[in-house]
Amino acid sequence: MLNGEIQNDEVQTGSGGHSACQPTAQSADEENPAVKDLEVRLVFERLGEGEALIADEKRRATIPLPKAGLWLGADDAGNPRVIEKGEDVETGVAAVPVGNRAGQLRVLLLPGADCEMRINGCVTPRVALAREFDVVQWHPGFQVHVVFFGTPKHGLPPSRWVGRECPHCRTQFTAQSRCLMCVWCGTPVHEESPDSDLRCAAERSTCPVCNQPLLKSPGYLNMPDLDR
Repeated sequence: MLNGEIQNDEVQTGSGGHSACQPTAQSADEENPAVKDLEVRLVFERLGEGEALIADEKRRATIPLPKAGLWLGADDAGNPRVIEKGEDVETGVAAVPVGNRAGQLRVLLLPGADCEMRINGCVTPRVALAREFDVVQWHPGFQVHVVFFGTPKHGLPPSRWVGRECPHCRTQFTAQSRCLMCVWCGTPVHEESPDSDLRCAAERSTCPVCNQPLLKSPGYLNMPDLDR
C-alpha cells in the first residue's frame, strides 16, 4: 500500500510546465516547532543483479535535502545526481521538504513530464507526499529511501510547558527544569543530573506523547538496512 499522501486539486506548475496536483502543505517548520529538529536525507541505493552487483562502497549515497529542495536526476551512466539550474528537468524529480496539515515532516515530490515515479512500487499521480520509510523510484538504476535525521534539543522546557506535568513522571516542569525535547513532536521530558530522581529521558526509549523513538543524540531515525 502506498504510504505517500496524495492531494487532488489541479493546478499548473511553473517549474516543469505540466499539470500537477496542488499539495495542501506548508513550510516544514511553520506549525510544529519540532520539525525544525528534523532533516530529510535521501539515501540513493544503486540496483544491480548477478555479476552487475554494485560494490558496497559505491552502492549508496546520501544527499541532505535543503529547505529550498532539489531537482534530482541521473547522469548518462545511471548514477543519481542533482540537476543544476537551467538543465532539462523533464526526466527528473523535484523534492522539497514540507509539513502536512498535522505539522508532520513530509517530502513533496513532483516528477518531470517525461518521468514515471513510483512510491513503494505504486505509480503516483503528478504530485505526491512521501514520508519516512518510503522508497521512491523513477530510474531503473537506483531507488531512493526517505530518511529523517534528528538533532534533539537539551535544556530548559519551552515556556508553554512551564507549570505543566511531565508526561512521564507527572512532576511539574519549572522554569529551571532540564529537559530533552522529542524531535518529532517537541514534547519535553525531564533530563536532570544523574543524582536526581527526574531522569525521565534515561528511562524511556519512545516519546510518551507521540510514541516515536526518543532520540537522545544526533542521528538517523530510520536508516534502511541495505545489506539484507
